[in-house]
Amino acid sequence: MIKEQIHNYILPILLTIALYLSFAGLGVLSIFILDLIFGFNKIQFDIAKFVYLLVAIIIINKLTHFKSKDIIINKVKLNQKRFFTIFILSILLRICIDPVFRFSDIVHGFSHSTIQDYPNPEVDFYLLFVFLNVVVLTPIIEELIFRQYALGQLLRVKDNIVYAIIISSLMFSTIHLKIDQFIVSFIFSILSSLVYIKYGIIWSVCFHFIHNTIWLILDTFRNSYWEFIEYLNFGILYWLIWITCAMFLFFITNKIWFDSDPSYP
Repeated sequence: MIKEQIHNYILPILLTIALYLSFAGLGVLSIFILDLIFGFNKIQFDIAKFVYLLVAIIIINKLTHFKSKDIIINKVKLNQKRFFTIFILSILLRICIDPVFRFSDIVHGFSHSTIQDYPNPEVDFYLLFVFLNVVVLTPIIEELIFRQYALGQLLRVKDNIVYAIIISSLMFSTIHLKIDQFIVSFIFSILSSLVYIKYGIIWSVCFHFIHNTIWLILDTFRNSYWEFIEYLNFGILYWLIWITCAMFLFFITNKIWFDSDPSYP
């Protein structure tokens, strides 16, 4: 019985890893070969990546799409209240994970040189493809693989939501190699999995969209962002904001958890 359960858990994990590595590896290899042949510049490189991601989404969706009786069944209700909940959840999450990225500054003190080292980039045509690739297409692929396939399969193996969320979140975190990214990705994946279970794949993709959009905005205007962080200087006001947002994040997460009973095989 135990061996059967281990087998049932390991198989989805291995298939998920194989699926992700296959498409990630093929993407890097194909774009690398095209770059050697045609000599891509920065924009052409991102256009090639955009085309590849579109093709990957179509193929992955076919591979991970189950019949309605085999997947989490939730009617997609495109209402303003649900979107507002996801939007606020994304903002609160970004604020709450900020200390993870600022750990060195919190421990050793804030350095103004950080701002000077990272000037605001120009908003140009290149940024459009960064938006399409990072904010739109990549979240779709990751949600299809780690939520629709991995989490969906793990929920089918055993009626244990907690185990399924933790295992799929650990898999999602392993593709982000830096320790701060690993922690942040794990927290994000837990919330995205919860959104998927309660609201469905469309809303987990939407949550991922908003999360990455916030990241892109902060990265694009990082100079202004760092100036604001320097103003707070990790003092009382910074931590009051953090504690308040953490409390609201817990409240909204709890609300989503008890919103309705999940429907899965």
